[in-house]
Amino acid sequence: MIWEAYYSGVVGHFRVEKKMAVLQKYFYWPKLLQDVGKYIRSCTACAISKQTIKKQGLYTPLPTPSQPWESISMDYMSGLPSTKNNNVCIFVVIDRFFKMAIMTTYKKSITLEATTKIFFDRVWVHFGIQQSMSQIGTTDF
Repeated sequence: MIWEAYYSGVVGHFRVEKKMAVLQKYFYWPKLLQDVGKYIRSCTACAISKQTIKKQGLYTPLPTPSQPWESISMDYMSGLPSTKNNNVCIFVVIDRFFKMAIMTTYKKSITLEATTKIFFDRVWVHFGIQQSMSQIGTTDF
């Protein structure tokens, strides 16, 4: 009965509480909770696909920069409406001290070389090399 309820296409692989709610509507035996829990913990598919929630500890904030353009972060924003020059993405460089941003539009496909050229043409030429840089990731709208 547990197998049928657990592998049914309608009910699916749920945790013990949800599976118990389904089974208790129709069945009862003295060790139902223990049997269902044991069966679900032994499911290989669930062990592989479901993450266990573990506390990873407190987040550690980045050190506060002591002067402008000492520490920056970079990000790409894509999926934006097209400009007159058919640019649909923005490359953003943010100073972590003043939260000042430099933004440059570009076409959808940007290479590492193009990113480097934009960085040197728009940031490095004005502010020099930074002590720390971080890339946030790609954001689609």
